Amino acid sequence: GYITGGPLIGAAFDNEKGFFERVDIVNQNDEFFRLQQMDWSSNVVHYDWEKALAHKESGEATFKEGERGLAFLNDSNNA
Repeated sequence: GYITGGPLIGAAFDNEKGFFERVDIVNQNDEFFRLQQMDWSSNVVHYDWEKALAHKESGEATFKEGERGLAFLNDSNNA
């Protein structure tokens, strides 16, 4: 199977088995979404990755959570 690392988003009323998504990556996406006035339930179709990159490069998005996720994803021991 695929190694996702952790911590993962746990189970909830709408998904008893859990979401199998890394909390740090979801939190980073939430920050990018917030800066673009959207969330997972509205306006997602208008997400602009170039704006997210600009927010990261300008420091407007901290990318703290993203750094943690990228460290895991780029670690060859997790392949």
